[in-house]
Amino acid sequence: RAFANRVAAVGLALTLAACATPIGVKRVSPAAAERSLTANVLTSGHPSAASVQFLNRLGLTQRFGKEPVTVLRELHEGLGGADERDRLLALSELSFGHAQAGGHRAYFLSSAVYAYAFLFPDDSQTAPKRYDPRVRLALDLYNRGIVQGLRESDKDEVDLSARTLPLPFGELTLAVDPSGFHYGGYTLEHFVSLTDLEVRGLRDRYRHPGIGAPLSARGSGSSAEVDKWLPPNQKVPVTLVLRLHDVRRGLNSGRIGGTIELYDTDASEVTRIGPYPVPLEFDSTAALAYRLEGAAIWDFEIAGFRRGDFGWFGGQPRLGLFMLHPYVPGRIPVVFVHGTASSPARWAE
Repeated sequence: RAFANRVAAVGLALTLAACATPIGVKRVSPAAAERSLTANVLTSGHPSAASVQFLNRLGLTQRFGKEPVTVLRELHEGLGGADERDRLLALSELSFGHAQAGGHRAYFLSSAVYAYAFLFPDDSQTAPKRYDPRVRLALDLYNRGIVQGLRESDKDEVDLSARTLPLPFGELTLAVDPSGFHYGGYTLEHFVSLTDLEVRGLRDRYRHPGIGAPLSARGSGSSAEVDKWLPPNQKVPVTLVLRLHDVRRGLNSGRIGGTIELYDTDASEVTRIGPYPVPLEFDSTAALAYRLEGAAIWDFEIAGFRRGDFGWFGGQPRLGLFMLHPYVPGRIPVVFVHGTASSPARWAE
């Protein structure tokens, strides 16, 4: 309700401006002008101008402030018309804002579904254009929607198990592609989102925009297949993609199927969704900082200085070579040698 009231306030602000004449302009700073053009529910807590304008065109701004669930249902029932593209994006952003303001968590998932349908229509001729700024907003709504919708209650971890979850207009049945859940012989588990982390200690943050939610996972297992150069229980960066099947038909029937996929962006930085090649999103800086947060490798610095055979590698002395990624035959390893009373972590920058 609070989010819906903000929508109503923004809608009134677009029509009731304190000016000397009923219609006119006033000059503002470049920063203020840019904020008014680019603000959205993710950056300001308020819906974008595009979503507010869509509500205004339908005369739903005031009703949305009082009955957000009813208005969202009516917007959904209107899918299939000439305003399909605008309607899908408005549904995605308004659903996300409603969930963020205290609505049911199912609205996070519906936000991701609407964004997916906006980005990847059945007819590629109706896809949003390359320079449409709404593409980036839709990707962000999808990326954040799948994390918030799959997050375990009151926990940081994201549940990537196969199951059926409710949607405001039906249900979402999830399957799992197991191929991405293995890393250097380890099985990946305990998934945590990297999106909302603030990084310290590193000068620059390298983030590659695209589709998918950057996660960190823990590797477990002790089979003979485990890469001997990887430390046990290490934090592994992956990108989560929820691939939806026949989403447009599912919006009509209320039954949507999806497959949870994990990608190692060191192996591939692009995935294909229908006819669309799409870059994967990943945050290499946040992944590295999260890996080093509280890591045992820092204990190596003083202990290793005092004991030359000190082993932080699973508690056992090992050769002093450790890898960040599984060994790939044919590639030439680059070896960094740290100094006295130091550790490999000092090469993070």
